[in-house]
Amino acid sequence: MFSSCRKDVSELKTIEPNPLSSEQKLLENRKYLETNFKQLLKTLAPALKNTAFNSFLKSELNKKFDGEFHFLFSEILKHPEFSNLVDFSKLSAVLNKFKSLEGNNLYPQLYAPNFNQIPASISNNNENLEYVMFVGDEGQTTAPSYFLNEDGDPVPTGITVTEQYAAENQIYIVSINESVDEDGNFDPLPQDPPPPGVTTINVRIKDIRIYENKESWLAGDSEVHIKTLLTYWNGRTNGLFNNPIKTIASLRSVSSNSDNKGFEIVKATRSDITSGLGYISNARNYPLETGWRVADYSSDPIAYIYCIFEYDKWPAEIKTNFTRVPRNDAYEDFTTYFRSSNSPYGGGNVPQNSSNNAIANNPYVNYAIFGNGSGLPADLNQQLFYQRYVVTTAGEQFKNGIFFNLEGY
Repeated sequence: MFSSCRKDVSELKTIEPNPLSSEQKLLENRKYLETNFKQLLKTLAPALKNTAFNSFLKSELNKKFDGEFHFLFSEILKHPEFSNLVDFSKLSAVLNKFKSLEGNNLYPQLYAPNFNQIPASISNNNENLEYVMFVGDEGQTTAPSYFLNEDGDPVPTGITVTEQYAAENQIYIVSINESVDEDGNFDPLPQDPPPPGVTTINVRIKDIRIYENKESWLAGDSEVHIKTLLTYWNGRTNGLFNNPIKTIASLRSVSSNSDNKGFEIVKATRSDITSGLGYISNARNYPLETGWRVADYSSDPIAYIYCIFEYDKWPAEIKTNFTRVPRNDAYEDFTTYFRSSNSPYGGGNVPQNSSNNAIANNPYVNYAIFGNGSGLPADLNQQLFYQRYVVTTAGEQFKNGIFFNLEGY
């Protein structure tokens, strides 16, 4: 998951995300989703005309099991009372087409934006329901809608759905859920480990504010995730120059090299971000590391490698973030791979000075957080020590990007 190499500063001028799929492959993947989304609707069509099933569907949507008005197609298989309406074998066969896609198991869903704000006279009219397919294009701002004909086939209505249209009319968006795990279970925030010993510290994100929408309105809220690891002050085992590059698991580390999801920090609601104020969670108190051993600058794993990003599922591309671990004479750069349609949050926080202007403002580069600042270069001690670590990449008047600050506890 992480690797390291030494480079001249000037080389980092050309750092770009390193997608693993060509544009053509991405288009083919999106077409694959659209085709199978339509198959799901056709399979579900008889049930969508049934009053009892629609009552069940609306009840499930209102539960907001992951914080949004989402309903997983796979949930239907848990309710045999609807087997007379839905061919379970056909539904299972279509759902299997979303499994093992480049090693990922995906779970399609129905998403009903503004579900509790649409007048009942509109939302209860099942005959005129419109369906939209969202295949992961975060730049998409409109979409054609479909109705289901007598045979259950999705047929274009001729209507182009906008965000405003969706606020006034009940539409169902077929998309991929981005909150459940590989087994289709909701993945809540991990619990904190036991309290640390006397030689360790706890560090958390105290306040966080999201100012940039990195998610299309068709996909709903922004899932702001993090991936992390620890290393030594110079990136090498036990801090010794002759030792190999070494990273250590942290509280927010993943267990698999292929896990490009990380952990959720917040689910930032779109309405809050677009309000002009941004999504603001003061006193969020999100633990980054507990029981962090930082007493000895030279031999403890004091450097915290991280990447914060808006997580998207397949077919979004796997991208590359660089975390720089500086020292007096040089530095090491560690890479983090993450799946997203966008650049990460919090990149470009590298201070501008004579030694690192080449990578200042690069959204794919950040600086490590240090749990002990005593050996940091003088010009970096104020910025990178965790008690003074603040990221503001929000631009003029905080209109875009992210803000967060850290504290010990």
